[in-house]
Amino acid sequence: MTTPAARRFWIAASIVSLVGMITVNALANALPLNGLTTGAISDSYPIWFVPAGYVFSIWGLIYLALIAFCATLALSPAAEAVVAPVRPLFVLSCLANGAWIFAWHYLQLGLSVLLMLTLLGSLIVIYRRLYLGPVAPLRPMVRRALLAPMGLYLGWICVATIANISALLVKLGWDGAPLSGPTWAAVMMFAATGIILTLALRFNDAIPPLVVVWALVGILVKFPDQAAMRLTGGTMTFLLVAGVAWILWRRVRGSRASPAGA
Repeated sequence: MTTPAARRFWIAASIVSLVGMITVNALANALPLNGLTTGAISDSYPIWFVPAGYVFSIWGLIYLALIAFCATLALSPAAEAVVAPVRPLFVLSCLANGAWIFAWHYLQLGLSVLLMLTLLGSLIVIYRRLYLGPVAPLRPMVRRALLAPMGLYLGWICVATIANISALLVKLGWDGAPLSGPTWAAVMMFAATGIILTLALRFNDAIPPLVVVWALVGILVKFPDQAAMRLTGGTMTFLLVAGVAWILWRRVRGSRASPAGA
């Protein structure tokens, strides 16, 4: 059982680590860190699985969602109790995100991939435990404030991890032979869609596939002349949207059925 002191400690640790992460990300481009912006480093590697610049505005939404997540923990003891088993992992995810910025800006791509995988792994565990945990008794608004930020964050980090690994492979001199860069990008679109759809259908969550749709459309906007990418990206976008429609239909059907079965 969590003591009041432990609860206050972890709430404070979550808020401080999140504020630190957001601050590091903001300063990385405002200074910029090591004289390079995050986007400029990404553009310096000839990878195809990277969206147009406007797509990265999703970070603003992610930050707001995570702030709402931490505010919910501070204001709702019931929500904090649900999150209690994964509180250290949330702090770890913030630390990994902030450390990734330093590794990326100082061109340590191998380290950046390890940190990105740490971030991804922590988010997967948090997401899974929250969805499988006792969230049903929570008020709908509180439940959404816990689950939606993690779905949004995890969906984007899945995409970012693929892009990060691609940049590392390019730096190491791998040219993707015998496949071309655009063909590999199409393969990665297929893989990202498969992973996210499996996750979304397993947990009945429409947010991660919508994040990937946002990213895939951004990739197609950046590389409009690549036929393989257009075909694959368009097909994967259709499948993701169909998956979202299926999830929403299942939710509506479930909400209609639940009163009758009560």
